[in-house]
Amino acid sequence: MKKRKLISDIYSKSSSLVTMSIFIVIGFLSLVFFISYTYNEFLNQLEVVLSEEEIESKKMLINSELMELARSRTRITSEIIDTEDYFKKDDLNMQLDSYAGQFTLLRTQLLALPLTEEEQSIVKINDETISKILPAQRSAVELSMMGSEENKLRAKNILYDVVLPGQQKLIKSLGQLVSIEQNKIARLTEKSHRSLLSIKKRNIQAVTVVAVIASILSVIVVLRIRKVQLELGVYSKTLHQIVESLEETVTERTRELSDLNVQLKDCSEQDVLTGLFNRRKFNTFLDEEYARSSRLGSCFSLILIDIDYFKLYNDNYGHLKGDQCLTSVAKVMSEALPRSIDFIARYGGEEFIIILPSTELEGAEQVANIIREAVINANIEHAFSKVEKYVTISQGITTFHAQDSLSISEIINDADEALYLAKSNGRNRVESNKKNTTSLKPENICS
Repeated sequence: MKKRKLISDIYSKSSSLVTMSIFIVIGFLSLVFFISYTYNEFLNQLEVVLSEEEIESKKMLINSELMELARSRTRITSEIIDTEDYFKKDDLNMQLDSYAGQFTLLRTQLLALPLTEEEQSIVKINDETISKILPAQRSAVELSMMGSEENKLRAKNILYDVVLPGQQKLIKSLGQLVSIEQNKIARLTEKSHRSLLSIKKRNIQAVTVVAVIASILSVIVVLRIRKVQLELGVYSKTLHQIVESLEETVTERTRELSDLNVQLKDCSEQDVLTGLFNRRKFNTFLDEEYARSSRLGSCFSLILIDIDYFKLYNDNYGHLKGDQCLTSVAKVMSEALPRSIDFIARYGGEEFIIILPSTELEGAEQVANIIREAVINANIEHAFSKVEKYVTISQGITTFHAQDSLSISEIINDADEALYLAKSNGRNRVESNKKNTTSLKPENICS
């Protein structure tokens, strides 16, 4: 009887120990599962928040750059009106066109991002404002380029009556967008912080419950709970490190995006409208070709091109058609160049410029006539031209030899004089600057 009781007691104690062990295991596994679940839930929420913050940061950066471009365009327009230097006006006008291309590119990037109804409404208002500002800016610039005091006064009136109020309205709207994005980012950060605090609170509550149950069961459970608490400390520290690492990653990527945008703007060598190289790339290429020809005792030819009566085209067909005309003429001329080494760029406004390496004057005249005929054969209607019923071009050529004592600015000036001669002689023609006739001697022919 005692034996049976002893066995029964042992079995009961063993069962109790097994039950306690099972509870310990279940409690531990439940705790691990709960922590893992809440950890994964937090990471998922954090990933969503970080993704949204990255989008809002991009929108805020784009709108900030649009604000700066709007200010820069107004400043440049004012400088064009105030300056008396025609060449400076031309340079500023090119810079104005470049800013317009950057503005369009940034606006396209902004529209590609998800926008709220409020943001879409502000963007729509901005588009309406821009549609009023751009024609007014162009009109003010064109009036200032004419040179008379009356036109300059009219340009200033347009600047002060239309452009500046419109730009202030545009900048204010862009500032609203930036403020909206800042508020969104602040709310997302607060949401992430609240989620982290909530998960910490739930974890602490879970640990407390398990600790109370474990302390009631046995000292073993207490020791187990202590171990779990230590593990929770490790988890909490790891989670904190992950959050800090993700925040650093977001900050670094935002900085990298900003640096890349700056580099893209600094390294841009393409004219946004025509797709040709821009004047900055032309200056670089001309410096290199000048150095190469001087070093090798070779030569190159320069062709300066102007679309005939383009102002009449713009005034009568509108600026949109004018832009299409510039794009079409650029494409025709680029395709008409006979060699891959020949270089063409947009020089400014309706002017283009070509560099023909290792090419004498006679060869350059042949290429110029091929281009002139190609533009005529493109049949781009110009009912307001005083030359033809289609778009035509005038070209001025100069050739530089290594033996010539000419600077780069003098070479460009020679081509400009030849272009002026072509315009004076009736346009739709090719004229060359033949001042340096000694360069055509047999010993000076390009190698």
